[in-house]
Amino acid sequence: LQFVELSAEQPLANEMLAVVALVAVFWMFEVLPLPVTSLLPMLLIPAFGILDHSLVASAYWGPVQMMFVGAFIVDVGIEHVMLHQRLALNILLRTGVERPFVVLASFSAISFCFSSVCSNTATVVMLVPFATGLLDTAAEQARARGEEHQAASLQRAVL
Repeated sequence: LQFVELSAEQPLANEMLAVVALVAVFWMFEVLPLPVTSLLPMLLIPAFGILDHSLVASAYWGPVQMMFVGAFIVDVGIEHVMLHQRLALNILLRTGVERPFVVLASFSAISFCFSSVCSNTATVVMLVPFATGLLDTAAEQARARGEEHQAASLQRAVL
């Protein structure tokens, strides 16, 4: 099946259109897992002779991607040694949980430290369980003291 030539100046436009259409269909219908589908252009573009494999590969891998991989490796290392738990618990044990402003400042400082070496998403994933647990515990204590309005406010803060 031959497509209509899109441009006489760009003779490989049909081949590129075929690659884009194939990858789009594979992506929309998830014929292959998405990570595999995302690598198809790296195989198909050189196979059709549209571009050299080194040019296509350089579009997939550069300094920015290397930075993300390095950050993910640091994130996995932090989670493996449970540094996030140790740091959060140590700071909260030192500052206490009686004053809400100090607790908020502690979590802000912990988030700041982790965000300087981890992605923001990884920082949130590491700290949300602590914040949720702390707020749930504070809400239970407020209910035990008979302060239902404060317990309700803390529960809303979790959401």
